[in-house]
Amino acid sequence: MITELNWQPLAERHRIARLVMFYKTHYQLVAITMPLELKLLLMPTRTENALAYVIPSSSCNYHMYSFYPRTVREWSYLPQDVVQLGTPEAFRSALQSVSTGPEHFTATCSEWASRPIPEELEVHLLLP
Repeated sequence: MITELNWQPLAERHRIARLVMFYKTHYQLVAITMPLELKLLLMPTRTENALAYVIPSSSCNYHMYSFYPRTVREWSYLPQDVVQLGTPEAFRSALQSVSTGPEHFTATCSEWASRPIPEELEVHLLLP
């Protein structure tokens, strides 16, 4: 039924709603103060944009998956041109075709554990 109506999955709609709210908070379009600090990168890194925030550390799932820690992880990995769009509507439409991060957001621990160690890293691990 969802495909017949051309609806996005609920998780995708929640992701977009969270990122749009974060966009509005970042650009002070809503009366919410940002409790997080920008990383202030001079140039975007290979994976993060120049408007990346410091991801709050967390050891509890209820905090790790709450609004700010969860959304900051996704925000920081958005492309630079997307996070600098001028309006929330343009940002929302750009999010329709953008994934929110590298493969480690979707990889499980068992998938990572089963991957082979690259040779150059393996040599460094064996050295004292």
